[in-house]
Amino acid sequence: MKRLLVLSMLISAFMVSGAGATTYTWTDYISFDPEYIGHWDSFSYTHDLTDNADPFNPGDDWLSDYYLEIALHDDGGNRDYFEVAYIYQPGQDLLDGFYDFSYNNNTFGWTLTGLAFLNEFGTLDVSITSLWGDFYLDYSNLVATGSDNALTPIPNPEPSTFLLLGSGLVGLAWYGRKRKKS
Repeated sequence: MKRLLVLSMLISAFMVSGAGATTYTWTDYISFDPEYIGHWDSFSYTHDLTDNADPFNPGDDWLSDYYLEIALHDDGGNRDYFEVAYIYQPGQDLLDGFYDFSYNNNTFGWTLTGLAFLNEFGTLDVSITSLWGDFYLDYSNLVATGSDNALTPIPNPEPSTFLLLGSGLVGLAWYGRKRKKS
């Protein structure tokens, strides 16, 4: 009886979790030609999710997550021993923005302030600062996920569906228990 009750609860939870709105992904890819960033220079740009073919609509759509992928590479100078770059986005902790030149590109996670700016305006400001050395910026890619048209009601199964499923499972449990006694 207990197993059947647990099984019915798991099935109900699975049906409820599958009833949510579908997730949607918006991307904004900026290719630079590449952009040269010299010693102790900074370069700023803005990702805009509202100017795509299928745009993000602040107020109608809702973002729950994003990440930022940036590709920098060394300029190949013979006096460069190593480069240190700092990537800044709104609300970022001080230690989270250092770029590691040993990778082809680096991915930076979301910040609460950045997510708020994206939901409010559909844009994200990014700054790259050379703390040591000079390098090139190849591209920046912003990938954001969320609900398309968040004001649309999310379809949920009717309560009668769960009542019917639950009563059927309880009936099976009762029948199995009665049969077991005889």
